[in-house]
Amino acid sequence: FRRVLFRSLLGAGQDQVLSVVFTPNDTTNYETVNKTVEIDVAKAVPTINWSDPATIVFGTALDGTQLNATSGIAGSFNYSPKAGTVLNAGADQPLSVEFTPTDIANYEIVNKTVEIDVVKAVPVINWDDPAAITFGTALDGTQLNASSVIAGVFEYTPAAGTVLNAGADQPLSVEFTPTDTANYEIANKTVEIDVVKAVPVITWGDPTTITFGTALGGTQLNAIANVEGAFDYTPTPGTVLNAGQNQPLR
Repeated sequence: FRRVLFRSLLGAGQDQVLSVVFTPNDTTNYETVNKTVEIDVAKAVPTINWSDPATIVFGTALDGTQLNATSGIAGSFNYSPKAGTVLNAGADQPLSVEFTPTDIANYEIVNKTVEIDVVKAVPVINWDDPAAITFGTALDGTQLNASSVIAGVFEYTPAAGTVLNAGADQPLSVEFTPTDTANYEIANKTVEIDVVKAVPVITWGDPTTITFGTALGGTQLNAIANVEGAFDYTPTPGTVLNAGQNQPLR
């Protein structure tokens, strides 16, 4: 007998007919005969190529960087969550896709799920070095004026009301605790402030007229200041000034 082999690509479907005609070599003694069988061809399952995406930071909207599944056959991808979604912070969050082949007659609709990590975002604190202040100025909202675009609480060190000593480049720090601690980290920032020395206020009126021969004393040299300290007078106490008007005492 003679056997002929050939290939044919059947579409998916049940009870598909396969027929054969057998022609014997010895047609003198044998009839040509036929036979038919049936075969089921199941739909093929497409392969989806999609790996776990790299970690993203909270606030990053999903896009083609994460939702980038591919297949070797034509079709459409339907993602869940969809592009543009902003996921909350958290590890191992599922991203799913449903792939619908263009040739739906011969291919199954398939699904695949991967996982993504979303880390907490670090809030941006807006705070510049404050302008210099004079010793004696208590810190307040003029210096302690940090801000952020997200809601939260600021805790300053030193606290409001503190009076810093004079000195340059003194640190002011803040700890910002976001209201949404599930998606944002606690953040810190430090700025610097210069505190310049204050100028004491000396209170001293022109003394009353004295007569030549009167030595200078506490009646004339009676300056006071708004801070504690020592006074050094010129002329010194005990000096007898010559007669004259508008003589300076320092």
